[in-house]
Amino acid sequence: MKYIEVNKKLCEGCGLCIINCSYLQEDDDGDAEAVKGRAVLEQDLPAVKKVIKECPVKALKLVDTNRGGKKDFDDIKKSLIKELKEIKELPYPRTSEYQFKKEEYDIEWPDAAGERDYEYSSYEKAVQAGTREFDRIMYSKCEIIMLRIFMEYKTTYLKKFYSDEKGNYYEENNKKISDLLLRCAAELSEENGELDLPEDFAEFKVYPDRALRRECERNEVMGKDIVSKIYENFRKESYHKLSAYKDYIEVDQIEEYMGSGFFGDKFKTKWCYYRVYLAEKQLAEDILSELYFSFPDMVERDVERLIDHYNWDMKKELEHKIEIIQKIQKKTR
Repeated sequence: MKYIEVNKKLCEGCGLCIINCSYLQEDDDGDAEAVKGRAVLEQDLPAVKKVIKECPVKALKLVDTNRGGKKDFDDIKKSLIKELKEIKELPYPRTSEYQFKKEEYDIEWPDAAGERDYEYSSYEKAVQAGTREFDRIMYSKCEIIMLRIFMEYKTTYLKKFYSDEKGNYYEENNKKISDLLLRCAAELSEENGELDLPEDFAEFKVYPDRALRRECERNEVMGKDIVSKIYENFRKESYHKLSAYKDYIEVDQIEEYMGSGFFGDKFKTKWCYYRVYLAEKQLAEDILSELYFSFPDMVERDVERLIDHYNWDMKKELEHKIEIIQKIQKKTR
């Protein structure tokens, strides 16, 4: 028995094959998909092969499911059900698949006000003023900076685990199961004639629990809770406290002429701070390093939780498909 298989990753939805072949139809995304339960008849093979050959992106192929010898309906049923039952759970992804890459993110260094203003009476006061300015423009905003970067990281590396959009983590596995269900329908119909299968029998669109996915989208899961924990740990380290960055701020002094007196000219030493960006640069590096070491471990539990939900729902949906097949078997006896 032969049927057409569509490679969804290659299909561009041009529609040429759908126009010229009754074994194909348009799916919800506008791409081609095989008509469920329709094995290619022998007399249609030349025309089908022509359509496959003319596909501009080579997204079509003819699959032969000949199992070697004639089998009766019950044997085919048992074999197909066995295949469905043997489908393995989707494994957890390696943390390297959502590893945080520091080089992909930039942290802006705001311009400091008051630099080179020689208005402080001592070195210590100039350092204190520079540190306050550093705190105002950047250090006090650490958590906000972390949250912004996390949102970028989440969209790039984590969205595929809680989204049903194209390219999601479950798409390929769903497609494999859908293809198997399509073959089940085709083999059974070839052996037993047209079957009374539900219209969506070959569809397999399983995703993690909708409520959990919404929590991820609203950042209730994999959101500010994670960033708050990272920020809390960050501030606890002595080398990340505000005082640890004051040594990066440079200080300068001048002798300001105050006039002439009995003992000659009078001068007063005035101090200023400058190059606050050196402290900002170090803080930016420290933030990115903290996120690099924290993100994968902090999100791993939530990613695995999403996969667990998917596997549970996948198992239930497969059981549902098997029940449908078993009921058809009883009707045909």
